[in-house]
Amino acid sequence: MPILQDRYFRWCNYAILLVGAALRLVVYGQNRSLFIDEACLSYQIIGRDYAGLFERMDYQYAPPFFSGLVKACTQVIGANEYALRLVPLLAGLLSLWLLYCLGRLILGERWIIFPLLLYALGMPFVQYSTEVKQYASDGLFTIVLLLLAWRWTPQRITTRQIAIWGLLGGLSIWWSMPVVFLLFGVGGYYAWFAWQQRQWHRLGQWVLVSGSWLASFGLYYFALLRQDIGSDYLQQFHNNYFLPLFPSSAVEWTRWTELLLGLFRTCLGKTTVALGFGILSSAVGIYWLIRRQKMWLWLLVVPLIAMLFASALRQYSLYPRLTLFVMPQLILVMGIGLKTLWSMLPRWSAPLFLIIIGVIVVNFKSYQYFFQPFLIEELRPLLKQVRVERQVNEAVYLHHQANHAFTFYRDYYQGRAQTRLEDVQRGRYEDQPTAILNRWKNDRIWLIFSHSTAQERATFINTFKKDKRILKQIEVTGASAFLFE
Repeated sequence: MPILQDRYFRWCNYAILLVGAALRLVVYGQNRSLFIDEACLSYQIIGRDYAGLFERMDYQYAPPFFSGLVKACTQVIGANEYALRLVPLLAGLLSLWLLYCLGRLILGERWIIFPLLLYALGMPFVQYSTEVKQYASDGLFTIVLLLLAWRWTPQRITTRQIAIWGLLGGLSIWWSMPVVFLLFGVGGYYAWFAWQQRQWHRLGQWVLVSGSWLASFGLYYFALLRQDIGSDYLQQFHNNYFLPLFPSSAVEWTRWTELLLGLFRTCLGKTTVALGFGILSSAVGIYWLIRRQKMWLWLLVVPLIAMLFASALRQYSLYPRLTLFVMPQLILVMGIGLKTLWSMLPRWSAPLFLIIIGVIVVNFKSYQYFFQPFLIEELRPLLKQVRVERQVNEAVYLHHQANHAFTFYRDYYQGRAQTRLEDVQRGRYEDQPTAILNRWKNDRIWLIFSHSTAQERATFINTFKKDKRILKQIEVTGASAFLFE
């Protein structure tokens, strides 16, 4: 196979960047409604002053610096979805470009194509670049700090640059908490080199810098994390996403395997071909690092190991979106493995590589959102329609799962004049459909659902249908409303 000039690969990479950026902008422009997690976080950000963002939140969680910048956007642009999602969007777009810059340093122009395809078109990366959550920012900070470590090599780093590391690392924890795992690898990367070269003064500097990072994280932990990490609710919710420390049964080994496979599913999809290719590439990549570039292990592999160890101690969940910060390292290791495999295997296998990569990319199916909207829970248009069609004598009962999104659209949304419903009975978790029916037995009543399961909705609907009939039904993606008489 003839070797193409680097400039052709560069143009291919530019095309990938353009498509990835365009996809994020299109999905952002579709302006879907906030779903429960976004809405819950959003009204807390809007409703608090800046000092309040440095206190523990009642529902959901986001680092204070991220929340502060999102709040600033709403104060300048308005309390709407575009303003709330602007910071994640910019983080996602910048991450794409910086991953390309980092990948060129590690892999070269030709071999960054595969990692770049995964990051540009993988649906989790697109979704969280257009969602009011901090996960796109987590990925951005991972890439920024990796790029800085590659630019400021241990051989040439200056005392001034070490001081900048100390300040930047300490502050970055308040923007992206998982970055602490990367900082563990960064500290080891520089300190290990100083130890090998017997640069004791330099080693002492890195001990001080690492101590400042640890102090910053300790303050963050005790101020914002300690109470939630130890809560029974979160421990129970994330129970299946903690890696068993010492698997002792078939169930625990299965969970251990599934959680590790989940890391690959996040960036590759769920097909067997994709998972097999990703695992093989990663294994070969790690083998190459051990043989050729042991120092790089500190930056690309050690943060992943630290995250897994924290999960085994039940201090960090491997819930898919919480692992997005480590995806840049994982896909770069895959890129190293792919490059190594290419050099080892015969040239006739090249078409097979291209076919596998094509299958992986096609199965992302993110391209479909160029032509149809990406939607999750469309409560906003549902509330608008119910507001228009509701009569004066009609009651409204809101299922408890819709409470957070309803709160945002009723009390905080810039366009709440169109989404605000008055005299609404807010549901509670313990509500029984029969009790709700008896309360409004002789009245017309709207039942509004969002984020509820099919079974939860069916229980209410079937109970009401025993004594009432459905006059009107409104169905949108992830939400619905029923008028009973």
